[in-house]
Amino acid sequence: MNKVTSLCVLAVLFCLTIIPADVNCGVIRKPYEDGSRNISDDIQFHLYTNRNPFRSYILLPGNEDNLADSPFKPERSTVFYIHGFTEGLDAKSCQTIKNDWAKLAALPWYPEAVKNTVVVGSYLGQLLKWLEYKQAISLPDIHIIGFSLGAHVAAFAGEELARNRSEKIGRITGLDPAGPAWDKFSIISNGLDKEDANFVDIIHTNTKTFGIKLRIGHADFYVNYGKSQPGCSLVSVGCSHSRAWQYYSESILDPFGFPSSKCESWNPTLTNCTKDPDVFMGFAINNKTIGIFFVETKSKTPYAENIISYTKIYSPKSSQKHGHRNRISAEEVLLKENNDKLYPEIVKLHPGSLLVSNFNASNVILKEDINCSENNSCLDCQSNKIERDVSFYLHTRENPSIPYILEFKNEANLFKSPLNPYNQTIIVIHGFGESSLQLESNFSRTIRDVYLKRDDYNVILVDWGALAAMPNYLTAVRNIKTVAAYVAQMIEWLVNQNALAMPKIHIIGFSLGAHVAAFAAKNLEPQKVGRITGLDPAGPFFEHTTASERLDKSDAIFVDIIHTNSKIPGIKSPIGHVDFYPNQGMEQPGCSFPDILCSHQRAWYYYAESVLNERGFPASKCQEWKPNINTCTKTPDAFMGFIANSQIGGIFSLRTNSKSPFARNMTDYPAIQ
Repeated sequence: MNKVTSLCVLAVLFCLTIIPADVNCGVIRKPYEDGSRNISDDIQFHLYTNRNPFRSYILLPGNEDNLADSPFKPERSTVFYIHGFTEGLDAKSCQTIKNDWAKLAALPWYPEAVKNTVVVGSYLGQLLKWLEYKQAISLPDIHIIGFSLGAHVAAFAGEELARNRSEKIGRITGLDPAGPAWDKFSIISNGLDKEDANFVDIIHTNTKTFGIKLRIGHADFYVNYGKSQPGCSLVSVGCSHSRAWQYYSESILDPFGFPSSKCESWNPTLTNCTKDPDVFMGFAINNKTIGIFFVETKSKTPYAENIISYTKIYSPKSSQKHGHRNRISAEEVLLKENNDKLYPEIVKLHPGSLLVSNFNASNVILKEDINCSENNSCLDCQSNKIERDVSFYLHTRENPSIPYILEFKNEANLFKSPLNPYNQTIIVIHGFGESSLQLESNFSRTIRDVYLKRDDYNVILVDWGALAAMPNYLTAVRNIKTVAAYVAQMIEWLVNQNALAMPKIHIIGFSLGAHVAAFAAKNLEPQKVGRITGLDPAGPFFEHTTASERLDKSDAIFVDIIHTNSKIPGIKSPIGHVDFYPNQGMEQPGCSFPDILCSHQRAWYYYAESVLNERGFPASKCQEWKPNINTCTKTPDAFMGFIANSQIGGIFSLRTNSKSPFARNMTDYPAIQ
């Protein structure tokens, strides 16, 4: 039997052994048509918009009431994300729908998952048809992003939509589309190719093992030759494969970060390639781009080349100058090219064109009345309107629910306040998308209430909601240092008025608020506040930075950290004198994976409970951070939360209950006066 015949027989046997009767090889049929199982049991569509960036809304195909009640906006572009083999679902002015088919892509049967791509793609196509019929979407505005097997799911969705019609969806992005069973022949039907959408772009990162080698799109990018990626070892088999989505996600915030070279043809060395100044891999690619492209990246994050796009607006002539620069800081963007003796009043950083790790503009001062905003970014701006955007709400047992607004450098206001200089002061700083007063955010109010229930404290809620508002996380990150500087000025003034004592100040920050606390403390050096508690400090743009650019144990006499969702929004690294990792520090019991905010918020739930149950969270000391709590040793006098022991430093693990009360030790409640 010759080689060709052998391949054909193998393909047929593959069909016969893994394809059930209701799915034919090479033919898309209506899934689950025999009625033995409901397709909706195995596939879900999670909708995210700027109204609900963390908590998904489940779309139910065919349910008009469900669609009407959703945050879905027909006038916005729609992005569909489809995960790959073995995955589940761990979003400016667009909306993201994540197609969760984890039950049909589960280990260990890759062939079964391959077969299920037909079913899932067909079902997704039917959802798109229904949304189009309800005038909720327009096909040219749809962008489907598929990773690994998910890229082929996107193809079958495209085929389902194109049946008996000429119109196609706008774009499909294939992130290292799966190669096994697709590269040289397909066991079911044709996989993803350029016929499935008006524009198909492909990012190849692991053609050696998991990814497809063939050119299948309008534009195919072979990153670092496409075989394997720098920084990935041979042992970590999924590393190079996953780099495809890591590169793409980075390109959303840095659209000019991956410049490309166009190649005459594909070969293992990608020779005969010429730099193309107009082609950038990822988010911002021009949909007229055609060809094979070579891209080079760094071996660790940030992977991009970090090209900055900017526009300078000059006065009095109001002339503009545009430009690109490689690997320079924001400060350099502001200070260079001023030979015409006209200094810029405004520097517009094009949305997402600058990585936060490059922000370094502490010495730059523009016009005094220019505020930080998404479009006119002045970075660390010295605005005289900071008093309008940041408020300090004082609560004591005299006024537990009605706040007394402290005014900076207003001695009469301070004299009339209920602040008691002999009591300990708790300063509470909220995170991204929150406010101290809004009803939806009960972090600040909960911490206030438990402290005042325990004893008479000065509880100061720092409200920087105007500068931490959704949907732009990047803008909130930019505003941290400005807010922190003002918080530090307020603390310093109160100390100078003998209203506060530095060692008796305890700052509690949640998420981004933990880093606001850090920079406030850094501004107070060489003096140090008594304690900073970081409640799941934000990870994005802080995880791999130096101690000077995030919360660190050097920022206070005692720094304790509670990590509850280091998998996504929280920081993973131990950064305090004491770091607690409840339930391995990742997903918390009782929280489902799509709802990433649930695990993130558990940090302050646990801490609030510990204020009234100080010995409720006993912990075990670990030699180093590991996901296995069994490697840790029970430690007397080590408790997470309110009475965290500054004399017992290190890394600690513990377990909690899946619902309130979360503490496992419920026997020791302090007396409440």
